Amino acid sequence: MEKKSVKIFLMLCILVCLAGMGIIFATKENSLEFGSGDVNHSVLEAKYETCLEIKDIEEENSPSIEKPPERPSTSAQSILNKSALNTEEIAPHTSLNTGTLLNIKEQEQTVRENIPFNFVNKEAEISTENAPSTEPVFTKYNDLNELIKKESVISGIENKTSPNPLENNSQELASVSTCNPKEELIEMLECIVKRNPSLDPKTQKIYNDTYTINALLINRNTVVLENLRLSSINVVEKITLWEVLQACKEGKSIDIDVSSSDPIMWIIFYYPNDLLYIPLIVHAIFTYYTPKNISNITISILKFNFEFNINVLNEFQIFKEVKSITIAKSHIYSNTLNILKDFSNLKVLYISKGLILNIGDACIIPTLPTTLERLQISDIDKYNVNWMLSELDSWDNIKEIDISGVNFMDTFVLNKLKTLSKITSFRLKDIVFAGAPNFSFLKQMSELNQLFMCNIFYSYTEKFELNELDKIKSNLAYLFPDIIEKKVMVGYAYLAKENRMVGDYISPMNIIVDSKLYADLRLRRIECKAGKPYNIRIEFVNSMDHLLANSVGLQFTLNDTHSCLDIKVEPKAAVNPKSLLLENLKNIKFPFLQIKTIETIHLESSLNNKSEKSAIMDILSHQIMKYAKNNKIKNIKLVSLVPAARIDIRKLDLFNRIVPSLEILKLSNITFTTKYIIPKNMDEKNILKTCKKYIKNNPNNAIGSYLFSKKQNNLTLVGNL
Repeated sequence: MEKKSVKIFLMLCILVCLAGMGIIFATKENSLEFGSGDVNHSVLEAKYETCLEIKDIEEENSPSIEKPPERPSTSAQSILNKSALNTEEIAPHTSLNTGTLLNIKEQEQTVRENIPFNFVNKEAEISTENAPSTEPVFTKYNDLNELIKKESVISGIENKTSPNPLENNSQELASVSTCNPKEELIEMLECIVKRNPSLDPKTQKIYNDTYTINALLINRNTVVLENLRLSSINVVEKITLWEVLQACKEGKSIDIDVSSSDPIMWIIFYYPNDLLYIPLIVHAIFTYYTPKNISNITISILKFNFEFNINVLNEFQIFKEVKSITIAKSHIYSNTLNILKDFSNLKVLYISKGLILNIGDACIIPTLPTTLERLQISDIDKYNVNWMLSELDSWDNIKEIDISGVNFMDTFVLNKLKTLSKITSFRLKDIVFAGAPNFSFLKQMSELNQLFMCNIFYSYTEKFELNELDKIKSNLAYLFPDIIEKKVMVGYAYLAKENRMVGDYISPMNIIVDSKLYADLRLRRIECKAGKPYNIRIEFVNSMDHLLANSVGLQFTLNDTHSCLDIKVEPKAAVNPKSLLLENLKNIKFPFLQIKTIETIHLESSLNNKSEKSAIMDILSHQIMKYAKNNKIKNIKLVSLVPAARIDIRKLDLFNRIVPSLEILKLSNITFTTKYIIPKNMDEKNILKTCKKYIKNNPNNAIGSYLFSKKQNNLTLVGNL
């Protein structure tokens, strides 16, 4: 009985041991299967994230946001170094809902089936040598890494993406976000709204708006901020929309560094061209910089549409601190502009291409800040111009007015203003007047120092029509005074007479005008105040292709003692000898002829006449002799820069007779025409004989440098300069 009991006991022990061993083996097998599955999941999840990133890169470089990815980018190396992505853990920290997570898992399964393992980069293997936790993954696929070197497409994608900023250590790799750009964008928007609750009602609906989200992703590398610095004006610092959103998400705003040796002088804000107006984006752009130290910086706002928010300028402190604002190519209502009335720091306002008067409320009064000193208007219609100018009398500090690019403008509002005496600078450019303008308002500008009026189209003999605008702007004759007197239209004779009196009332120290305006306003008669220098530049348009860029300037500079007059003809442009320019040079009356204290005249020309080298210098030298009527001219210097000019040698006798006070005559880069000349008197005969002898004895004086001195009431050649 005892033997039987022992046998039963031994059998039970054996059974128990066998059962235990079976359990151990089963547990170990399941454990190995789970581990293997975890490794595979990590790699496949990483490849899925890689594909998402490649798709985003292609979206940036393609007009179609639906284009599927071709190859993953090298950013896969950072993702492959991470542990498996747990979507359940990410969900609470993003705006992704359960449905989105399910979709991701379904897409993940497809990716697992279709994505080859040769997307693993050799660089990724190297960068994980010090990361034991990921070593088994790369050990398994080391042989496949060699295939990557032959993938030229991968190389192309590397060139499209920014350099990998990650160093070869696991800590920095672990900090890389595994969110795709869309998730990251939505997270940024949510964080910005959380920091700024007032944006919530205006922003919440865009989270599920695929079109808007895709538009933001496409524009994420669009430049929305540009900085120009004092000493490097050609080097522009650019800041993208993504950078601006990231800063706003983190609640960061940048202070302007005024202590810098190369401070920021100009900040330009852009709104992306193809992006609808989104208040959150506007908020992020305009809060990138703090108002601190921004007062001395010029701010430019380009391509914004403020139709949807007329109070936008009141919402951001930077506008209340800055002294100079430019609003260009933007839609902005007159009500919005009037918000500026409370900005007491504002000194300069420039409006270009965009002002809109409120519909049904065109009679609203402009109420810009009384501190405004400079108003610049460009490329807006004449009604908006008149609206902005209508309350100029109430702006106590206004000193400068600049108007350009206006078609069929009138002078009605300007002539109604009563306080133009405080204006020191007035500028008109690229203006077409429908009828004859009345420039009488200029007579009120008793303190005017600078007058600029170029490319001004008008006529006393005809009335311009809107359908002839292109024809008017292509007609060179409208910018030159009428050489042949034409019949003035009925009603325009009075205006022509009033305009001719302008030169008697003003004395700006700096004048740049078309030759037609110079003649019609009789600016040659301006009064020169003692102790002040004066500059008058007359523009002769030589071609309509580039207007001022293709014009010839005749500049007169009178020094502060009014004893020296410099005359320059520039630029170095070739002109047709039968051009309007030469005809007008012959007939135009030079300024400062009424001055009685001029002793020295210096004439310098760089104008190239295509065929007649003598024409320019002959015309100019004849004109300067007229100054001898009221002045005792003692010194005259004529210089031709490029090319050399010729003058009739008999001109020397004219200088001798017409300028009796002349003591010294200098000629540089000027030669004489001596052939076929028959002297008319003994003086001409003596000069001709002397010059021929000098030229013969000095063959090396090819540049034509001559010095004449008065001896016994005759100019005598004494040598070269």
